[in-house]
Amino acid sequence: MRIVALIPSLRIGGAERSLVKLLNVIAPWVQRVDLICLSSIDSRVAAQLPAGVAIYAMNARSSASPWLWLKVARRLRALRPDVVIGWSTYANLVAVLASRLAPSARVVLSERNYMPQMLSRRHCSPLRRAVVITLIRWLYPMADVVTANSRRSTRFLKRYLKGRSEFCTLPNAVEIAHLKAKADEAMPQIEWGPGPRIVAIGRLDYQKGFDVLLRAWAIVRPKRPEWELALIGDGPEGPALRALCADLGIEPSVHWLGETDNPFPYYKWADIVVVPSRFEGFPNVPLEAMALGKAVICSDCRTGPRELTCDGQYGWLVPVNDSEKLAQAILAAGASPQAMREMGRRAQSYVLSTYEAAAVECQYLAALGVVASG
Repeated sequence: MRIVALIPSLRIGGAERSLVKLLNVIAPWVQRVDLICLSSIDSRVAAQLPAGVAIYAMNARSSASPWLWLKVARRLRALRPDVVIGWSTYANLVAVLASRLAPSARVVLSERNYMPQMLSRRHCSPLRRAVVITLIRWLYPMADVVTANSRRSTRFLKRYLKGRSEFCTLPNAVEIAHLKAKADEAMPQIEWGPGPRIVAIGRLDYQKGFDVLLRAWAIVRPKRPEWELALIGDGPEGPALRALCADLGIEPSVHWLGETDNPFPYYKWADIVVVPSRFEGFPNVPLEAMALGKAVICSDCRTGPRELTCDGQYGWLVPVNDSEKLAQAILAAGASPQAMREMGRRAQSYVLSTYEAAAVECQYLAALGVVASG
């Protein structure tokens, strides 16, 4: 069986890491895996793909280009895959269109975010939003299988779309041996005070809610002046967030550590990992932190954290966009090392029994139709 996956870009990010994990899980079961990248490629991410995966860069400026659809269709005709995987919204649309021009493959789409919030007015112009929604409702039902990475997202898609498609949930997975090996690698030395190691990791953009975290930290700081916060990541809102940090007067206690292709040593170093996102699909950061035995504090956005933590049993949940509640959770957790360790221990046990790659392998293979040929 030959598999071709499509993704908008191959850069450092959650959706990209999830696809890399998927391809590593399925590669031993199939004859060949190829990857079509619609735009940019980061060599650090490409290096994590299974051996033998060929990457075809389309170098497109826009997924809305008919020339791109034709180019992808020509590549699919040349590769003659048995299964075409779309990974995230724009790649899904291109996967369906190109597959219609080069038919015969099973088409499997994967939505990696919660669609209603991803297409909110904050992120899309009204015209763009209308066009994307129309294309989703028209093209997604042409796929054989539509998947999402959380149960709530899957339920939404099943209600929202009409057609012959099957629906299933493909959660993000962790490869614990890989995580532990990467976590043991060296990391830059950080001068740290006597307080707990409080860390947030992610892209510095509106979705990830780092501004909410900084406002929460401005509440924490006067009460615990010896505590410090480490932020790992980069993104379009970086300059604005640094300016906010200065305006709030918390600069001395915030470490801006930048983007890294290996965040896992920071997970290992941390006592608490904070995830203040406004919306998610099924977030990798708390999943990976929990797999390494770390306590997490997550915003209770519509999909992802509540499912991952089993309604707060394996991580602390706070309301979205609520800096006051987030500050309270950080203060309470940080003041109790025993509670942090116990939460991390229970979270690790749960995640490794539920989301370790070996535990979800059958779900991945079944969605792709690989089981019978494996």
